[in-house]
Amino acid sequence: MRRQALTIRASCKINLHLRILDRREDGFHPIESVFIPLDFGDTLSAALSAGGRNSLSMEAEGPFEELARQNPGLAAIPPAENLVFLAAELFRARTGFESGFEMKLIKRVPAASGLGGGSSDAAFALKALNILAGRPLDPEALFGLAAALGSDVPFFLDEKPAWVSGRGEMIEALPALPALGALLVFPGFFSNTAAAYRLLDEERLRAGERARFQGRGAVLEGLESLRNGTEAAFSFHNDFLPLFLRSGKAEQGAAYREILAALEESGSRFAGLSGSGSACFGVYPDAAAAEKAEAEFAARFTGRYVTKSTFFLARSTKWLYDKVLSKGVRHGDY
Repeated sequence: MRRQALTIRASCKINLHLRILDRREDGFHPIESVFIPLDFGDTLSAALSAGGRNSLSMEAEGPFEELARQNPGLAAIPPAENLVFLAAELFRARTGFESGFEMKLIKRVPAASGLGGGSSDAAFALKALNILAGRPLDPEALFGLAAALGSDVPFFLDEKPAWVSGRGEMIEALPALPALGALLVFPGFFSNTAAAYRLLDEERLRAGERARFQGRGAVLEGLESLRNGTEAAFSFHNDFLPLFLRSGKAEQGAAYREILAALEESGSRFAGLSGSGSACFGVYPDAAAAEKAEAEFAARFTGRYVTKSTFFLARSTKWLYDKVLSKGVRHGDY
């Protein structure tokens, strides 16, 4: 009997906007952020395993492979500690599903880059395993498992542009954006999220400052200007970026300045830092403009930075999962 299998792509995201509130008593920092899914991500293959155990193999490709060679620490996480494997373990523990899962992950999204690659992998693993197991979990139960795995994981269960707050579990879908171009630029070093939050806390304590949210209104106005192509004063902000430019390592701050200036010079409508870094991004009118900017980067910074042009996902691909994966057929990259 042929075993049931499927292959799906797990899209990454950028944070167009990211505000960090002061740390709560439970150690978490509430956020206000705009998450945008991109047409770039890892590929996950999964199949039922007769052995009754979960297994995961990993393979690097593209920007991740190049950065992993430059920074061996990026590839140091063993498969048994990867969020995909942990998602499979948690899924079986919560559902009592007896069969194990044999999984293969092709990593294209660099780790520690602020693009949510690991969180996306975990969310798509939960969706894929739920399909292979006959859908024992409803959306609410899947959301609970996703939240247990990590703050950003729930967003990827339904990859739509979203206003994300709380720890990341409060997700409000935003109106669809056009397929704007995006250029991702990896500076050749990675960012430690926990260390970034510690640095932010220390800086605020030293300066006697409290976190300030600018509110949703100005951010939504910026999104509307992106949607209709009008010029506007964008109100997007990332609390980590000025911190890194002011208090981070000098060579890393210099790299961020150079990359962001080059993105603006290349015609991006907005350039910023995603998450707690280290990936920077520029937003362009369309994918062709992002590809042109990528070529300019390659000529200007030969071998210094790793780039990837892509575009905004204009709508959720949830319909693909319902239509294709529920049939139990193997589905390649789309």
